[in-house]
Amino acid sequence: MSTLTDLQYHLHRAIPITQTMGIQVSRLDESGLELFAPLALHLNDKQTAFGGSLASIMTVTGWALTHALLQRVSASANILVYKTEIAYLQPVTTDIRAWCQLPDKAVVEPFLAQFFQRGKARWTLQVQVFNGEQVAVELVGNYLALKTGV
Repeated sequence: MSTLTDLQYHLHRAIPITQTMGIQVSRLDESGLELFAPLALHLNDKQTAFGGSLASIMTVTGWALTHALLQRVSASANILVYKTEIAYLQPVTTDIRAWCQLPDKAVVEPFLAQFFQRGKARWTLQVQVFNGEQVAVELVGNYLALKTGV
């Protein structure tokens, strides 16, 4: 996968609002990706994380994991989200940590094979936001990767 620094740079360049939102890549490894954002920048009138901010951060987390995976295999793509479903299970009162686990090989390998064979591939990712150690919000997102020139 990309390095934290490379992904952070790309994220802020490709999606400039992520810098204003204070989004930082806090973990990137073979198990997945975690993005962090300070609660103070995303408070609503109830002093909890604003639902729109959570939706945005979670959507970007799936997008960034897709980008990092394709970078790992030296592929260049336009990545689009085309459908999401979000369940808000409890308020978020802590700094925002959005986690997307890299799917297992049974999902990753067909995704990459389809991408290289057809120039496009779709997959579904699950992203979670935690409030402390408890899952507070869950997103299921469908992402499309379209091959671009290198």
